[in-house]
Formats: sequence, C-alpha cells, structure tokens
Amino acid sequence: MAPAAQLLAPRNELPLIFHGVFAALVREVETLRQRDQVQRDALQRLQGQLRSAAELQRDLLPSRLPTIEGLKVHTLYRPAEMVSGDLYNVVRLDDRHVAFTLADATGHGLPAGMLSALTRRSLFAENRSLLPDRVLAAANGDVLKLGLSECQFLGALYAVFDERTRTLSWARGGLPYPILARTGQAPRQIPSNGPALGTIENASFEVVTMALQPGDCVVFHTDGVDALLAERPGDDVRNTEWFSGLGRNALECQLEALNVRLGSGTPDIDDVTVIALQAA
Repeated sequence: MAPAAQLLAPRNELPLIFHGVFAALVREVETLRQRDQVQRDALQRLQGQLRSAAELQRDLLPSRLPTIEGLKVHTLYRPAEMVSGDLYNVVRLDDRHVAFTLADATGHGLPAGMLSALTRRSLFAENRSLLPDRVLAAANGDVLKLGLSECQFLGALYAVFDERTRTLSWARGGLPYPILARTGQAPRQIPSNGPALGTIENASFEVVTMALQPGDCVVFHTDGVDALLAERPGDDVRNTEWFSGLGRNALECQLEALNVRLGSGTPDIDDVTVIALQAA
C-alpha cells in the first residue's frame, strides 16, 4: 500500500488544483447569477402584466357616476391584490331608471379577476332590462357555459332605481344581504333567495322591491366587508359597531371608516366593494 504522503498531489501541483476549483466555483456562481437575472426579468414582466391588467380592470369601472334625482350614491373599491375579483357599475338606463351592478368572483387575484371580466359582458349587456331576475338568470347561464375548472362561481347583484316612483328593485345571488338603515329603526339586512352564478342550471332569483323614504340608506356590498369587520371567522356583521353606525353617521364617514381600517395594517382578507345609496 502506498504511503499516505504519496496519495497527496505534489506541492507544485496544488496551485493548479486550487485554481481549477476556484474557476469552477466562479462559473457556478456566474450560472446562478444569470439564472437569477432571468427569474428577475420574468418576475418584472409578470408584475408589469399584472399592473396592466389592474389598470384595464379599473378602466372597466365607471369613471363618473350619473346624477340621480332623489338619490345619492357613494362607492368604495379596494382590491386585495393588483387584480380584483370584484366589479361594479352604475349606469343610466333611460330618462327615469338607473341600474346598479355588483359582482364578486370566488377568491381574489388574477383568476377571480378574469372571471369577473368574462361575465361583465353578460351582466352589463343585459343592463337595459328593468327586470333584475332576468339579468341574473341570463348571466348565470353564461357562467355555466364557460365550463371553467377554477374560480367557477360568481356572486352578483343587479338593482334598478325608478326616479319617478322612488322605488328600488333588486335581485341577488351569492352576495351578502343588502343592508337597510331607516330613520328611527335599527339597521337590518334584507334577505332574498338566489344562488351564486354558475352553481345551478335554470336558477331563479327573488326580486325585492322597496319604496325608499327620505333618509333611507341601502348598502350593497361584497363579502370582503364581512371578512374585514368580523373579529373572528363566523362573526355576525350585524353585531359590529360599523353596522350599527349606519343611519346614525353620514355614509361618507362610514365608508371612510372602512377605508381607514383597510389601510391601518389589517390584512386585506378579500376584495372590498361597496355601493351605498341614500334617498334624499
């Protein structure tokens, strides 16, 4: 057996060995650096695409709200991520009717945003109709036809206000019940039947019609509001201070309180969208 000393490289060869090892390390580091740069470039492109998608989605929102006789409208829109699964619209139908549309795809982020964008045409193309249940029924059929494997469901609400009769009619499916705050009464939810769009074929949606009194506040909102206000999962939003403050405080202040809460370090659990109406 050869002595241990003979197994070692001659002293004059050691610099060559170290040089080879060092050169290999340098090549490996450079390869990793290049891979990291490729990933950084890909991430920047993806972020740029998401920003473009978010800007496009915001362009789909109403830039100006129509003037409505006998009704003031306030809105709040806060995506949890760049792209939101929420979408809303306020549009005049004719010389006496105004429509309100609210949609909330399951989850949030890009898949939910794509579903809400795909169904926007279904919901808003029908918005010349004065029959909220027919609008949701048509949109429900369109969601089912998409046959999506992910983010398949959509909560939606379609409402019509008649300036002449001061009546508000709506149908909802899969969204939280609207809230009514009336002078002299505690705020309450207005329940109605209707499944989320994309869950049941030939679904029917109950229509609620209400004659608004001066001072009445009606709040349509997505479930991100409930998640934001709940101290613990499953908490009833009706027990929150914000809910009880409806009708006592100005709607602008109520929405600003939500906005402040979203910006105070509370994690954005979900997209938050509110359409709040106040009868004059």
